[in-house]
Amino acid sequence: MDIQIELPSLKYKDSFLKAVQEFQQLESHRSEDREYDEYPLNMTDNDFENLVIRPKLDAIKGLGLPQGYVPCTEFWIIDNDGFSGRVSLRHFLSDYLKNQGGHIGYAVCPSKRQKGYVKTAFRLVLKEAAKMGIRQVLMTCDEDNVGSKKTITGALKEFGGYEDVPYEATGQMPILRYWINTKQRD
Repeated sequence: MDIQIELPSLKYKDSFLKAVQEFQQLESHRSEDREYDEYPLNMTDNDFENLVIRPKLDAIKGLGLPQGYVPCTEFWIIDNDGFSGRVSLRHFLSDYLKNQGGHIGYAVCPSKRQKGYVKTAFRLVLKEAAKMGIRQVLMTCDEDNVGSKKTITGALKEFGGYEDVPYEATGQMPILRYWINTKQRD
């Protein structure tokens, strides 16, 4: 399985829209699944550039972000079929992200889940974080998110770092927090 990460591009429009359709058919309430609800499935190339590509490229520079958001580079997870998901690297942490979001977020197409996509994309984005001068990334996940916890603790063993104190808000499940080095152990 050949997986790469790339910046958003018009060349992946068809596979992106196919993935959007997959996400929209889910009955999930997870925010990473619902983020694709806003996209119409019948976009022209111009619509795709304006509604998908441009906002993602602007976010790298911190342009047009909602209040409280930080600059972020969204990489698309690409395989032989094209777009298979995304992995986002936040350039720094706000107070909110220090507790409940971390540096990296991801969403993988439902048909591609549990096949190693996140593991590979996560390691690739750690290299990108190192290039940006980020020495450690904060990763968070809900206490009951077995898949994310497995991915994060695997990277922790491979790259080094430490488990931090969980974030606990009233009436909310504890959020596990891990600091992971961006350079692999020798």
